[in-house]
Amino acid sequence: MKIVYVLGAGYSYNANFPLQAEILSRIYQLDKNITGDAIDFLTSIYGKKDLPALEDVYTLLDSAVSRRENFHGLDFNDLDNIRDNLTRSILYIMHSSSANFFNNYSGKFPPIISDRKSNLITNKVRSFYNANAEHFIRERISNGRKSDAFSIISLNWDTLLEDSIYECKKHLNGKYNVDIDYCCYTNPLKDSPHTNSLVQRSRDIYNIKILKLHSSVNWLLCPNCNRLFTGLGSKEDIWTLYMETIKCPKCSWESDFIASKKTPTLMPFLISPTFLKNVDSNTHINMIWHNAFVELSEADKIVIIGYSLPEADYKIRTLLKRSIKKNSYIEIILKRKDNFTKNSDESLRKFYPSERYKCFFPKSLYQVKFNFSGIENYFGKIHKMINGKNYFKKRNLN
Repeated sequence: MKIVYVLGAGYSYNANFPLQAEILSRIYQLDKNITGDAIDFLTSIYGKKDLPALEDVYTLLDSAVSRRENFHGLDFNDLDNIRDNLTRSILYIMHSSSANFFNNYSGKFPPIISDRKSNLITNKVRSFYNANAEHFIRERISNGRKSDAFSIISLNWDTLLEDSIYECKKHLNGKYNVDIDYCCYTNPLKDSPHTNSLVQRSRDIYNIKILKLHSSVNWLLCPNCNRLFTGLGSKEDIWTLYMETIKCPKCSWESDFIASKKTPTLMPFLISPTFLKNVDSNTHINMIWHNAFVELSEADKIVIIGYSLPEADYKIRTLLKRSIKKNSYIEIILKRKDNFTKNSDESLRKFYPSERYKCFFPKSLYQVKFNFSGIENYFGKIHKMINGKNYFKKRNLN
């Protein structure tokens, strides 16, 4: 039986990665050397009291930049620069959350949230996510190199899952070669131990498919050769890898000019939350979406975790509707607050994620099961013992 896991932002939330609705509030707490003119622009357009939806902000900016329009005294070059500053701020937040989770602060990522207690990640939380990662590693190894028993579709920018997998690989002591398969043409950056996703199977690597439909904060794109680079698993500092300027290691030319000034600079690759989203505009993303369609269409069981199925995500909704076979088994993992109660106003029930799913996956066409106990309950039942450090030892893979 083939299983496809679909992970929403709810998967990473307990590790202090923000939901999309919380990102702007965290950006407002950053220093101006990170945000640039982004905060001043948002304040001038939306005021200081109520924060807009991130989709609205990016849609406004994308629309003006693509049409080369002016907006409130700013030309499209100014707006493009504000958009870049906003994206850089998001990258900062995500990388800061990752540094906090893995206890890897270098001094360049100070805690963002005013309440320092909320930045603390307990050993219990780390053990939980490590046990999840080790569960996926174990399942991949136990099914053999040639198998295709499961894949993971991630709707998140963060790298919590893949970094946890790399962290847990240490317990294998080199006995099993496991790697992340992004299902597109990837290139390792600097000292990254990552192997190009497209050749992993041919090299007898246990590939764990993680298809990131909205790109990833650990991806860098060359504007010249369009190669996609990742520092996955690198010992290099996160700040140096993703927040500083890096020249494309594949593009350099000998000429009368200084090579360092002619070599293209790698750019962060982030699919922004905009209503003008075009996932077909990039070769790598197009390949990932195609592979996601194939994975879902071949699945016997789909497990959707921490995703509320918002109506604005029409691309995701279309993908799910087109690819998932009728009568497929679908398990949906949500929290109790995502389902209405007997006392809920009937006119408001349609706004609950559970109701959106019931309309989207009617029981007359699909085998649908709801679990409102959250991801802790779901994964807790799978690996039973949340103890990442001794997971492989206690579940002998030999």
